[in-house]
Amino acid sequence: DKIQLEISIDKMLNLMDVNLSPLYDLEVKFQEINAELKWEHNKPVPYVDKKPFERWTTSAEENEKVKAGRKLLDAIEEISKYSKVYPMTVQNAVSGLVSFNIRTNSYYINLR
Repeated sequence: DKIQLEISIDKMLNLMDVNLSPLYDLEVKFQEINAELKWEHNKPVPYVDKKPFERWTTSAEENEKVKAGRKLLDAIEEISKYSKVYPMTVQNAVSGLVSFNIRTNSYYINLR
């Protein structure tokens, strides 16, 4: 047997003691998102300002480190064709000048 009542959904949830606070909090967080989206091929593409993430060399010494790091990365790429290269061991061997990003599975030059 069903009881047909003309009652609002909010009132029904309130009578059933359903806690809606987490949903309201989630809605507020969602509404606070202020991101620009571009549409390419009918899919949303987020816009990210790369400026805060850029790092430029500031001295001749850093330029030389970048050149040496690139040579090392080229050598690692060549060697990896013939032998297994362990990225974390490489990173430790050069005191972090070259680091490995596990998420992207790639090396990068670290000037910090």
